[in-house]
This record gives sequence, C-alpha cells and structure tokens, in this order.
Amino acid sequence: AKWADAKTVMTSLNPSIPKTGLVFIESTPYGIGNMFYQLWVAAKDGKNEYVPLFFAWYDEPEYSLDKVRRGNDVYDASPTKAQAYYVERHGLSQGQVNWLHSKTDTDFGGDFDQFLQEYPFDDVSCFLSSGAPYFDIGAIRRLDLELRGAPPECVRGTFDLDGKFYEDAYGDIELWDVPDVEEKVAYRYVIGADACEGGNAITPVDDGQKRSGEGDWNFAIVWDKVLGKQVGQVRNKLDPDRFASQLYWLEVMFGNGLDRSYWPLLIVERNNPGQAVLMEVKRLFTKGRIPFSRLYHQGDMTKDFEPTNKDLGFRTQADGEAPRLVILADVQRRIREGRSGVQSLVLLDQCLTFVKNKRMRPEAQEGRYDDGVMALAVTLEGVRRDLPVWEIPKPVRRSALVERMLRDKNKKRKDNVYA
Repeated sequence: AKWADAKTVMTSLNPSIPKTGLVFIESTPYGIGNMFYQLWVAAKDGKNEYVPLFFAWYDEPEYSLDKVRRGNDVYDASPTKAQAYYVERHGLSQGQVNWLHSKTDTDFGGDFDQFLQEYPFDDVSCFLSSGAPYFDIGAIRRLDLELRGAPPECVRGTFDLDGKFYEDAYGDIELWDVPDVEEKVAYRYVIGADACEGGNAITPVDDGQKRSGEGDWNFAIVWDKVLGKQVGQVRNKLDPDRFASQLYWLEVMFGNGLDRSYWPLLIVERNNPGQAVLMEVKRLFTKGRIPFSRLYHQGDMTKDFEPTNKDLGFRTQADGEAPRLVILADVQRRIREGRSGVQSLVLLDQCLTFVKNKRMRPEAQEGRYDDGVMALAVTLEGVRRDLPVWEIPKPVRRSALVERMLRDKNKKRKDNVYA
C-alpha cells in the first residue's frame, strides 16, 4: 500500500508469474484508493482471482500481557475513550487491553489512530483509520455500542397489496415506534426517501458490500419530531411504483386523516428514479385525498393545490453541489453533537464508510452504499422545513346555557351587520 508506484510495479511483476505460481500480497491498509485497497475490494467483489483474507491482531494469542509495566509501576490498563469502543465491540480480555495500551504508547507515541492502521480490528475501519471520514467516527462508534448493548425494540414486516402491515422476520420495513391514537400532535412526523432504479422483486441479501455494476437501494426514514429520532425505516430494491406504494402506506400509517396537520410531511430526493417515485406518489395522494401540502414540492407549501410535476421533490443538485453539501453538513453536526437520532445499525455502518474523496467531495467509500445517509439528510431537511409540532387541544364540552348564550350573541352580531 505504501509503494510509490504500485501499479507500475505490479504491471511488471504479473507477467512473470507462472501459471502454477502463487501470489501473496500482504500489507497494512494505509487509506482508501491505493492499489492495495482496489485489489482488496475487487477480491471481495469476486472481480479478480485473489482470495481476501483478513487477520485481526487480537486473534494472535501472543498479543497479550499480564500487566503493563512503567518503570517500577505494574498495573492493569484501562481503555481510553477511543479504545473502549473496540474493547467492548470485540470482547477483548484484560491481557489484550494491556497489550493494546502498551503497544500504542511504546510504538506509536500514544497515537491510537496509528495503532489502528498497523493493527486493524476489521477490514472496513482499517482503511478509514488512515482515510478521510466525513462524520465523527468516535460519535458513531459510541452510538453503535449503545445500540448493540441495548437494542431498541423493533418490529420487522412489510405491507400487503391493500396496505395492511404484517410482521415478517425477513420484511423490508423496520418500526421502532408507531403513532398513539390518543396523542394528538400536529406536524409530528416526517418521511424522507432516496430512491433507486429498482429491478429486484425480492429484497437481496445485503452484507454492506457494493458489487460491480450494482446500484444503491431504496431507503426511507420515518422521523418523530417529538422524540427527536428515527422511528421507521424501509430498505429494498423494488421498482419505483412499488416503492412509492410503500411510502404512501407509511403516510397512511403515521397519519390519521382527521386533519391536514396529522399527515406526515413526505420529502423525496428528486434524482432520476426519484422522479418516477414522485409521479406515483402524487397519483396515490390524489386517490387517497391527502393534502398536497404534505408532499414536499417547490412553491407555496401552505396551500393544498396540486403541484406541477416539475416542482415535485427535493433537488440535491439544484444549484451545483450546494443543497447536497448543506443537508449533509446538518447530519455531520448532529452526529458530532450526539443527537443524530439514528436507530438503524445499517445506517450507522453507512455513516462509518462515508468519506471525503481526493477532491474533498463527501460520498460513499468505494464499494459501499450511501443511500441511507442521503435519506437521513433529506429527512432532516424535511424536519427543518416543516411546521413546528404543537399539541392539538381537546374539545371543551360547553353547558347548554353557554351554547345558547353564544348562539344569541352571534345572532345579534349578524343582525347588527345587516341592519
């Protein structure tokens, strides 16, 4: 990975290898985009003949110390805040913690990032340790530990053709909370979505690795503005019209239709497949008589008039990269401040592999996805643009005397007007 011109060297070496020969390439990761990284990703993707093998340092029995020694002091080390994530995530023993602590101080001058580069824990974070992550990795790791240590209760399922939700362990919809009919809170929910090209009727298995020629996924997030966190998620590769149906049924599930303020604001990124999704959503809104003020579009969002097709959706590329950079910066700030509200480990993994490329443009690490990151960014933009939540007061039952007095007062007012 540190060769000055690895591509040229490998181009010269490869023709000299006999057919019966074996080639072993061993290296520390040393960042994203170099030739070793490209070979590794291609091997995991099945695009070359190399077999990817990752060996974590903690699998080596010798990497353990009974005690840490500093002069005359002998003690058991405690992990630093940065190290605690890995200690808990990978279940390190006290001896391994001692070795990690001693190695970091002795060989790397206390620089834990340098330790991660030379002694990685997994084949994803090892590349990031010397790359340029866009989000605060420490904040993501802390939330990851929190979610894995005490997973929030979740129901997985899907919608049938009539919009009825049923539980299914392999469903593409996850719900962490559902509306309470007794809680009458206006403008409470926002649904944000990033659409893909579709083409798979059955949700494929996802291991986080993006294969050659494979596009992103549909990703939708339901956000509760009262709780300040994600309460629902959809992830699949359905065709645009079917994904639009799922968004519509989520709209129905999280809104009761008694008043326009109960309906969630639905905001969809207007990329190429997003246009097809928006057209179908618009048709379903018309059919279901949902006010168009709850479907994000350019123009006056306070009116329920039907928007034109060209005004539908949120444009991340409306003025160059500006809108995209602005909404991603909001996600970046929320993660750093510990108020991202993310409940999904899939989404957290995407945040972990969302990086700045050589031109400093934020995007998914090569061979990874960013559909969830963009869905989160669009959702939070919807939260920012939507009306503030407010509790709808319960109707007050008036006495018969008060009702009669009000009628008489209104009658006198009308008589005075026409007198």
